[in-house]
Amino acid sequence: NQEAPPLIVAQDHAWPPFSFLDSNNNPRGLLIDLWELIGKELDRPVAFRLVDWGESIELVRRGEAHVHGGLFVSTEREEFLQFSEELMPLTTTSFIVSDLLVPDMASLGETEVGVVAGSYEKTFMRQEKADLKLRIFPNNEAMVRAATRGEIVAFVADYPVGMFLLDRHAEPTDFRPLEVLYSQPLKAGVQRGDDAFLNSLNQALASIDDETLRQLSQRWLSSETVEVVPIRWITLITGLSLLAALALISFFLYRQRVWLRRQVMQRSRELRKAHEQLRDNLLFLQQVTDNVPGVIYSFRRSADGKQYSFPYISDRVKEWLGLEPKDLADDAIPLLERAHSDDRHSFLASIEQSARTLTPWRFQLRIQVADGGYWWMEAQSMPATQEDGSIIWYGYFNEIREQKQLEQALRAKERQFRLIVENANDIIYTLNAQGIFTYVSPNWTTLLGHDQHEVQGQSFEPFVHPDDRPKCRKFLNEVIKEGTKRAGVEYRVHHKDGQIRWHTSNAAPIHDELTGEITYLGIARDITRRKLAQEEESYQNRFQRLILRLSSSFVDFGFGNIDPQIEYLLREIGEFFEVDRSYLFQFSDDRRTMSNTHEWCRPGIPPLIDGMQEVDIENHGWWWQQIQQLVEYDQVLFINDVDELPDEAATERELFQSQQVRSMFCVPVRINQRVAGFFGVDSVSLRQWRNDQADLLTVIANLISGALEKNRLEQEVINMSVTDPLTGLRNRRYLENRMFESMEAYLRHGTDFSIVIFDLDHFKAINDTHGHLVGDTILRRFASLLESSVRGSDIAARFGGEEFIILFPGTELDEARQSVERILSDTRDMQFGNPGQAFSVTVSAGLAAASELEIEGITADSLTALADARLYLAKRLGRDQMVYGD
Repeated sequence: NQEAPPLIVAQDHAWPPFSFLDSNNNPRGLLIDLWELIGKELDRPVAFRLVDWGESIELVRRGEAHVHGGLFVSTEREEFLQFSEELMPLTTTSFIVSDLLVPDMASLGETEVGVVAGSYEKTFMRQEKADLKLRIFPNNEAMVRAATRGEIVAFVADYPVGMFLLDRHAEPTDFRPLEVLYSQPLKAGVQRGDDAFLNSLNQALASIDDETLRQLSQRWLSSETVEVVPIRWITLITGLSLLAALALISFFLYRQRVWLRRQVMQRSRELRKAHEQLRDNLLFLQQVTDNVPGVIYSFRRSADGKQYSFPYISDRVKEWLGLEPKDLADDAIPLLERAHSDDRHSFLASIEQSARTLTPWRFQLRIQVADGGYWWMEAQSMPATQEDGSIIWYGYFNEIREQKQLEQALRAKERQFRLIVENANDIIYTLNAQGIFTYVSPNWTTLLGHDQHEVQGQSFEPFVHPDDRPKCRKFLNEVIKEGTKRAGVEYRVHHKDGQIRWHTSNAAPIHDELTGEITYLGIARDITRRKLAQEEESYQNRFQRLILRLSSSFVDFGFGNIDPQIEYLLREIGEFFEVDRSYLFQFSDDRRTMSNTHEWCRPGIPPLIDGMQEVDIENHGWWWQQIQQLVEYDQVLFINDVDELPDEAATERELFQSQQVRSMFCVPVRINQRVAGFFGVDSVSLRQWRNDQADLLTVIANLISGALEKNRLEQEVINMSVTDPLTGLRNRRYLENRMFESMEAYLRHGTDFSIVIFDLDHFKAINDTHGHLVGDTILRRFASLLESSVRGSDIAARFGGEEFIILFPGTELDEARQSVERILSDTRDMQFGNPGQAFSVTVSAGLAAASELEIEGITADSLTALADARLYLAKRLGRDQMVYGD
């Protein structure tokens, strides 16, 4: 089956926790995970286009994306988009610097308010807050960063996004929400007219089960303060996470709940006592009902159950309900109809239940009073069967508004406390004096993986790192014994998956006035990111000190042998990065071979340097490709797991395995702006490399490059007067001195000598066609050929450009001619370029001997001029030949 084309989803790249690009430029977020699920339901792969907000909408408008991953519906957008079923409702809020004391946005005056270009927030502010000045930003990330830098003091963002970015870039108390602007459903948007795709998208949304959505949502709301209600069912965590404030609020709400509960219990006992006394004395009190704070009645139901009346009801019914007692004596319906519609059915059903069982009747309901409002009433009575078969209830009802208010306040406080505890970013828990968990909030599961039932009833110690248990026990004992709140204990805890997380906890003692027990109330916050940042800062400081030491070492070593400094560097780097081997390789000039020039090994690790000399790179095809990338593009070579190398690297995999190498890094080393080799480290076991490992090793490689370059320059200073820097041959200055010596020997002793001048044919065309790097390679190869073709006493020199000279001391013309002919032949055989694109070069030559000139006018310049004239004659005759003699 042909694979379905990818579903392209457009979304903002800086809208966390819904969609954003991580440090590796990979799409992350709640909507990213959701669309991966939708793609599976549609049986299509998903590709994400994460850009600035305005551009993300334009991608769908232009047809470059199939769907926008989530946005608000607006009149403008409905002109070119159709929208899916609701993904989730989302609240948008204005945020303001905490120390700016204004009650609402209308009070901001001329203050600039930040909004994102192309966003619904911008449209809303233009329409609803037209008096305010707006400052437009490309995305939420840029806007919040500007706020934390003090460029703006207020901005508008979706509440979860604002809280997420403030948590990342600011201190928790730097900003506060100022005003809720609106709540809108978030929907997916497709091009208008694409009904078939929209229907399939809605079906895919409907097919995703609740549990999957809950797990997806919890993943992204584990450490950020977010207020989101995901697709159709799930109400997610809303944020309240100021640590010290939350401890005080929790303590206050707990005391309030205890106080309210005592008030309700006390009031209930008083009412129950009054009810019992009233029931015992009901017949007697009928004579004094007008003075009783309630309505006393006798209620009759006929034998057939069709008629209801109040044979007696006290006058207060008129005061409260506006009903005349005499009107109710024959028909109770006017009063019964005053029951609230939500209570009426259960109210009448309870009367029938009491009639069937002849048990005391008691009921609470809302009754409409004279001013049209509703009062809560509580009625109770005792049924008695009459001789005619009817039933009469003797009782009373009284208003219980105060009791209901107390109950509602108690429930509201309990609900508020529960929402705070269950939805806070931090973990709220209670321990008894023995250190046993009596409660943990649901966020424990989110942050540490254990279900609540796995924790409650257990000691805290197994969950805490063994090294930190003593200070946690001490902290618990001090809070309980001293009876004061404490803050700031930091410790490590075990995640269910084996990770180690860092937490900090505040705690306060709570005294339960009902049970007398002292409970330890704690609020724990995950500070792993902060701890890792501290560790990273320490690591970077140690690395900088290492670089400083190594730099000083290279600066101080002066002229001479650089090998001890390179070996010192390899040892320091190997120990710092805790690798098993560090080394330096140098390429041959033609980059066909490489040699290990320096190596450090951890104790117990066998050295490899002896077996890694003049390694033929071309015999290892895959490695040759990596070296080419290393050289041509200055790239880092990273092998995370040797065992996972591809099949085309089978030869290299066997070699590395035989050397016990499991993973490795190689970084290019440059000398004189040219990659001359690489610096590398090996590990004989799998390890977790740092994300910036390549950058750190590049710093080391640059340090080595600088040191080698310094050493090269020092050698150049020494050899500058006698050596051509490109070819390594002797230079013209050196040649002239040696020609003067030969000329002196000829003039004094008659010892003949010869010189030949070579010029590479069509060299400018080669440079123009293949580039100067290839041209330089040809010059070096030809120079190497000259060096290998002459005797030890002969002098091969670069005369300038593509011209070369060989001085043959004590050599007559014919003997020199034979050497030159071999050089011309060998030059034709040289190949340059890549396989399949190889080409050859030729060279022309002019040869002259001192004996060919008149003795009176012979000089080094005149001999050189003769050879040069013959060279140009060779070129005019067709090149690739030598001219000599007459």
